This record gives sequence, structure tokens and C-alpha cells, in this order.
Amino acid sequence: MNAFLFQNLRDTNYFEGFYVRFFDREHTVNIACIFAVTFNEEDPHAFLQVFDGLKRENRYHRYPLSAFSFENGVLTLENNTLTTKGMKIDTETCKLSVEFTKKTSPPHKSAMGFLRKFPLQCHQDVIFINGEGEATFQREDMSLKVRGKVYMETTYGKSFPRRWLWLQANAFKASNASLSVAGGSVPFLCFQPFAFFVLLTHKNKTYRFATYNASTLKISQEHGTMKVTVRKGRLRLELFVSPSQATTLLGPSDDGKMDREVYETLDAKVALTLKKGSTILLEDKAEHAGLEWML
Repeated sequence: MNAFLFQNLRDTNYFEGFYVRFFDREHTVNIACIFAVTFNEEDPHAFLQVFDGLKRENRYHRYPLSAFSFENGVLTLENNTLTTKGMKIDTETCKLSVEFTKKTSPPHKSAMGFLRKFPLQCHQDVIFINGEGEATFQREDMSLKVRGKVYMETTYGKSFPRRWLWLQANAFKASNASLSVAGGSVPFLCFQPFAFFVLLTHKNKTYRFATYNASTLKISQEHGTMKVTVRKGRLRLELFVSPSQATTLLGPSDDGKMDREVYETLDAKVALTLKKGSTILLEDKAEHAGLEWML
């Protein structure tokens, strides 16, 4: 499945975008960029959000719809471009050029499974769960070349759900594991079940937990730490997530209107344990994880 596509499913009251992270283990660069468009009837426009996780600062760059295009696998937003080979950001406050040198995509099918066909508020797919990149980065106070980690996903629909959890980590200390977690409430009659998927790659194997394959998910919070427990058959995945100070981004509310405050950090800590029965398959920790939660 080629997830790097502009779906363009609706003409009005619809948003679609691509989220890309680039950061290095030395913590000199920690950037998330959102290339997107909204066809909200009241306020249609294209935009680029550049979230600097080190400065804890997000900038929302607004463009006319005519500045946005997706042709032959190249997304262009005025002076900014995104492809599966790299990304270029050129704004008044940030200049970043990244060449993607290695990329690991989830195998075979959409992370959402058959839920991808449902008329949900929001759809999400992972493009690169892990990757590497070589970057040239400039801003007001620095200019440097750095090698770091890459993550990319796509999101499209009418709005974010009422409740959701999003977690991404691919800088584990003892392994080359990668983790992507996404879940949200699904409006359905008189109740709103929480649908989710979890992708974990380790040693060339992908562990897939999701609503559509009879997995279960439980979330609890205590003393500032979030515990996420996922089960599928004899497999059990436990995540202990410690948030850091969040920064306000903008996300879609009803009909793709970009006026909803979204709180995200790029410096969460994750402790992970994967078991099959009583056997530990993986135990590791990660820093600089991306985290959004509205529970």
C-alpha cells in the first residue's frame, strides 16, 4: 500500500495533511512539520505548522489554496516541499532541508485495517514508522548539519475525535524498535467506542494490535504517568508514558475548521515491555517521543 497519497476525498468541510518528524539523539534538532489543507467553507486555506520541540514553539504559516499542490508524488506548499525522498522547509523563521536516507514502512496494509473504509471523523495512516535523514538546519540563532531520525504519517477527514491518544517513538535506547499508537472515540448511535491501532516493529517483525483484530486497550493515569496496556491473545504490551510540557498546535474541529487547540510534546518518555505469556520479547526505553492526549 502506498500511503503517501493526497486522498482529496471531499470538496468542502474537509482537511488533509502530512505530519513529519525529524530529530537527532543529541537533541540539537527536534522538529515536527504539518503540511496540510482545509476546505472548510468558512475559511478554506493551506497551511504549514512548524513545531520546534526544543523551543516549545509552534508557528502556523497560512497560505492560499492555490499555493498547495500534489503532483507526481511531490507535495508543494509555496516554497516548501515534501516527498518520500525528503523535505524542505523555507519560512522566515526556519530553513530545514532533510534527505531521507533510510525508511521503514509498515508492511502490507493500512494501519487502520478495514476501519479505513468507514465514514469516520478522522483517518490516519503511518507512512514511515522509522527512518533516518541527513539535514541542514538554519534558524535565527544557529546553522548546522545533523543526522537524525524520521517519522511520517498522513491524516484526513472532517475533524479530530472528541477523545484521542497519539504516541510515536523510534529512538529506543537498546534496540531499533519503533512504535506508533493512535486511537480515538468513534461516534456511533448513543455511545462512542474507542477504536485504536498499535504498530510495534522489532527485529524485522511487526506486532499489530488493533480494534479490528480483537485486541484490547486499557489506559490509566497516576501521578503524572500514563499506563497503556494492550493485549492480543498471549501477547501483552505495556507502555508507561511520562509527558513533558506540551505546546499548543491547531487541529480541525467540525467541518475541517482549524480552530481546535491541540496539545503536543516531542519530549515524552516511554518505557515499553512486550511479553508473550511470561516470556519477555522486548524491554526498552525511549526519549523524545511524540505525544498528544485528550482523554
